[in-house]
Amino acid sequence: MMNPVKWLVRILFLLFLSLLSIAADTITPDHFIRDNGTEIVVSSGKVFALGFFSPGRSRNRYVGIWYFQVPEQTVVWVANRDNPIKDNSGNLRIDGRGNLALFHGNQTVPVWSSNISVTGTSNTIAQILDSGNLVLFQNDTRRAVLWQSFDYPTNTLLPFMKLGLSFRTGLNRVITSWKSPDDPGIGNCSYRINPSGFPQLYLYKGSAPLWRTGSWTGRRWSGVPEMTSNYIFNISFVNTVDEVSITYGVTNSSFITRMVTNETGIQQRFTWNREAQHWIEFCAYAETNGGIGCLTWHGDLVDARTYSDAGQDLYIRVDADDLARHTKKRPFHNKGVLAITIVSAVVLFLILLALLHCLVTRLRRAERRKKRNAFSFTSSSLFEDSLGEVERTLGGVVRWKLD
Repeated sequence: MMNPVKWLVRILFLLFLSLLSIAADTITPDHFIRDNGTEIVVSSGKVFALGFFSPGRSRNRYVGIWYFQVPEQTVVWVANRDNPIKDNSGNLRIDGRGNLALFHGNQTVPVWSSNISVTGTSNTIAQILDSGNLVLFQNDTRRAVLWQSFDYPTNTLLPFMKLGLSFRTGLNRVITSWKSPDDPGIGNCSYRINPSGFPQLYLYKGSAPLWRTGSWTGRRWSGVPEMTSNYIFNISFVNTVDEVSITYGVTNSSFITRMVTNETGIQQRFTWNREAQHWIEFCAYAETNGGIGCLTWHGDLVDARTYSDAGQDLYIRVDADDLARHTKKRPFHNKGVLAITIVSAVVLFLILLALLHCLVTRLRRAERRKKRNAFSFTSSSLFEDSLGEVERTLGGVVRWKLD
């Protein structure tokens, strides 16, 4: 059963929503929103809202997107993140050139704008979708998308948002942290695809890499073995001449989840617990179907990792001619290592030889002392026997003389 306090919070939140001036899911040349504390635009399924907010303890005003039915306001995108408005005079509307623009009071120069060139008619419409994507499209039969917030993410990666680089247009979709919980300005940490070599995702602090996913194996990121243990996401990895990108989709549309790069340099995955009414931090990945699991290295094979309870077997296939040339060159390839090995062996041999010499010398000295002691004992015995014989002889002579 839900805690009574949480029930009260939910009821107050629903009451607050009922007081808001909820418009349709679009902003048109005839309809805009002002920063008066009540005007917002809500997606058709009432999943996301677009409006003005102040983060944390700040009084600065920003235009942002947040979850509409989550009591704890959770902002997933900010328009004017580096250009806050200091009061409540802001208004978001379609300008005369067809751009979605944020103005401060009666000023004619926007604080922020989608900043695109609209060809033909400037009759455009901005719409907030249930995916959290804010799109600007041409109001005609084609309804071509001219601009979208998913191409300019802030610190949050939402499901079906593409992360990566378009080689054709030069657009690089990068997640960047806030400066602090009170300041959504561009921070020092970023989460992006590094397209050099075989592409992989990197978490950076400034220009220094803090963590990376490893290369894409055709099934998952090589450095994230947990991606084979769950089914929550459908992952699409694209690596062509036109683009390199990754997209995380969810198998259940009611599942509310987000990935955040925070200002401390930590990459976090959150999911909303409807019963407990709070965010739970966790990691969840899913394996894509198929994939050949084949990678190509150019140069030395480096950066392989060993996992105790996950990973894949690695089989290496090389050209026979290259292998033969490598084998022939191998004895001379590491001359320094060979020289150190030889010198070490010679030194060890000399040490053993010296120890053996000392041992032999000691044994010889002990043998000589033993022989000297034995000779001394024998000589003393012979002398005593000879002396006794002389005494006996002399005694006999004396006795013979006396007789």
